[in-house]
Amino acid sequence: MKLLGRWAVLGAVGGLGLGVLAGCGGEDGAAADRDRLDRLAATVDGLAAEIVPATADAARSDVHAWQGDYRVCSDPTSTDVSYVVAAQLDAFVGPRDQVEHRVVTAFDDAGWEVASSRGSVVTATKDGVTATLSLGAAAADLNLQTDCVQVGDDVGREYGDRRATDFLEK
Repeated sequence: MKLLGRWAVLGAVGGLGLGVLAGCGGEDGAAADRDRLDRLAATVDGLAAEIVPATADAARSDVHAWQGDYRVCSDPTSTDVSYVVAAQLDAFVGPRDQVEHRVVTAFDDAGWEVASSRGSVVTATKDGVTATLSLGAAAADLNLQTDCVQVGDDVGREYGDRRATDFLEK
């Protein structure tokens, strides 16, 4: 009888553990994933609202396009999601090395940590977000991106399929 009692207790504890694990996904997990992705986008959007105009001013340029978008990470079997803000700057004023110096100063002034500044690419980080500015022949691309975030399959597909937010239309 004692042996049966132990197995009954182990079975009950094991069943409880499986019930807890089963509860980790589902609607509660999806709601938590959505909340996490929404907060991530709000963080990046806030940083972009600060650094995109500062970068355009430093380059003495105008913002031609500016969008925020969720993207499913590169692995085709993954539904992990990152959030990206992309801005295109029209023709900048001055020699490229001077523009690069002004842009690095703008990042520094805004509290970003400039990780590298080589040739025509400036990379900086702040609050877990990486910004990369690529200076072209007469224009520039600025991208702010988060690391990939692991979310449930349904939420990953849902956010990956969302339409990009156009900040210039707001």
